[in-house]
Amino acid sequence: MRITGADFAALANRVEQDGTVEGSATVTAVWSGGQLRVEQQTPPPARPPWVHPWVTPPCPPPPGGWPPPTPWGDMPLKYDPGDLHATGAAVAVTLFRPSEDRAVLVVAASDQAAVEARLRPQLGDLLCVVPSRWTRAQLDEIRGYLWERREQWQLFEWGPHHTGDGQARMTARLARVLPEIAAWAGSLPDGIVALDPWLAPQQPTS
Repeated sequence: MRITGADFAALANRVEQDGTVEGSATVTAVWSGGQLRVEQQTPPPARPPWVHPWVTPPCPPPPGGWPPPTPWGDMPLKYDPGDLHATGAAVAVTLFRPSEDRAVLVVAASDQAAVEARLRPQLGDLLCVVPSRWTRAQLDEIRGYLWERREQWQLFEWGPHHTGDGQARMTARLARVLPEIAAWAGSLPDGIVALDPWLAPQQPTS
């Protein structure tokens, strides 16, 4: 991608090594003919402190609320998942924190009975099992598809991400959403993939 009009000396968090410059800026630009022409450049906005979304488990709490976990040193919960990951029975496993002294294991499962049989005797009320929206095979297929097109689609990062309801979805950071990418994403089940482009059309102002 060719970029003109950018002030690479004014980038925030600027790093230069072996002739390569990295940094951040917010730009208003015009994309035309495979070239990005920068018309306005400002420092990037300050990022708010990151807060993880895994607070309220998607299961209702047991009577009396979520019990405190038995302390295991630095491990809030101690359990043995067995082959739940290998078989795909457990699609997403996320540790939720309803409060500072509470920890609940949330499992999005393609086989809820298998997960319950394996983990409920170990965790009791500290386990929340919900049906997974996707199978492990579906997510793996999407990840493989992204891997094969990582250079063609200018992907920076891609992989699974756990949402605030304990579900897994595939996410991808990329330069821009090409028509081919949009058509592919639109053919998938709603919510199974999330695209995060750094180059996006300017939203109209009212």
